[in-house]
Amino acid sequence: MDNDVLVAGAAPQENGDGKEPPPAVVPVSQIACRERLSGVLKHYYRKAA
Repeated sequence: MDNDVLVAGAAPQENGDGKEPPPAVVPVSQIACRERLSGVLKHYYRKAA
């Protein structure tokens, strides 16, 4: 599985093999970031489904 760039309003891309549905797009407003060590460490998270 490839990594996808999170962009507000972007539609999911088809993977072309037809076996697996495209991943659900998560709105950027639901993603939060926790910074530690003055921004050196960043942890992105969202609530579980």
